[in-house]
Amino acid sequence: MKAAHFSRFAPNLSGQYGTVKDLIKAERQQGIDARLISIDSSPGVEFATAKIHTDDWLTTEKIEWADEADILVRHVLVPQKYMYSGKQPKVMCLHGRPENSFLLGVYTRNDVYRTVQSERDTWDAFISFWDEHIFHWSQLIDKSKLNYVPAMCDLEKFCPEGPKRDFGENSGSPNIVIVDQWREDTTPFNVLHAALLFREKYCPTAKVHIYGMMKKDPIKNLAKWLADQGGIGDRKSTISRMAETYRAADIIVTPHVIATRVIREAMACGTPMVTGGGSPYSMYGCDPRNIEEYAVEIKKCWADIKANKPHTETECLVAKAKNLFNLEQTGVAMKKVLEKVIANHRPESKEYAERQENSRAARRREMKSQQKQQRGMVNQHFAGAGVKIK
Repeated sequence: MKAAHFSRFAPNLSGQYGTVKDLIKAERQQGIDARLISIDSSPGVEFATAKIHTDDWLTTEKIEWADEADILVRHVLVPQKYMYSGKQPKVMCLHGRPENSFLLGVYTRNDVYRTVQSERDTWDAFISFWDEHIFHWSQLIDKSKLNYVPAMCDLEKFCPEGPKRDFGENSGSPNIVIVDQWREDTTPFNVLHAALLFREKYCPTAKVHIYGMMKKDPIKNLAKWLADQGGIGDRKSTISRMAETYRAADIIVTPHVIATRVIREAMACGTPMVTGGGSPYSMYGCDPRNIEEYAVEIKKCWADIKANKPHTETECLVAKAKNLFNLEQTGVAMKKVLEKVIANHRPESKEYAERQENSRAARRREMKSQQKQQRGMVNQHFAGAGVKIK
């Protein structure tokens, strides 16, 4: 079986890319000839990049490789040449959390929910890597098309063995690390303040290191203000060799509950975590908006680490990660989905392809009309200030 995956090539820049890379590796371990075709989906752009990229064991393919693929897998988008041909079966991976996907349409022009809803008949199947999200997506998509494939982690890359990041003069005791992205539905804002509160009330020797910050002035300014007060150690937008950072951390703090990449990778490296309340992946956690209580959870975690409690030990955490996030179970589940989709697919007629393209064209016209209307509303709002959005 040949599976063509369409995604951005973005090492160290995108958690989605990391998941795609792990998924391709999982599929290859199950005998699937899975390849990556690098896509640029910048505003107004929709094409496969001609340049071949290499990241460790993964090398991208030219767009023509997809011509002979048995199935197409969308992570970012699939070029229109393949979208409406009707020749090959197509699967869409739903990477985003449903709430965040919805809010993108509220706060940006990237209306993921509307896209999924309008294209639900175009795709043969949809895949979520989180069972917790299946019900949300079932409100948009026929349940018979929805499939759960367990989230995974490359346990050879993310493991306790190997070099550790040197925090140098920024090192603390403990070293508390934040590596979550700032998203529309969830940010590390509160866990950052909770970690600083833990330092102030319970452990002045602690240092908080924050990575993955968006390159936006409010976030950069916030990190600088907090650093000037002495509680922040490292602060960077992007870093490579994340496994080295997980290994060096004493505690990872995250607002999340589900098995995000941060939770999967930190556990695989054997690093204890404080999470959002109700997460099955840590004994420590609560609603991050209650920073007093969250600081107490960090305090409990640090006390248990120093007391060598078994559930904080590296061996225990790694064993749990191997059971939950191994590539084998992901590869097996993905193979079953792809085989089922290929077996049930029937090439569509030329007339069907034309109807799909006409529907797509109508959708593009509608989006342009909405954008024009939005610009008009913005211009009307700011008319007195002499600002005009073109």
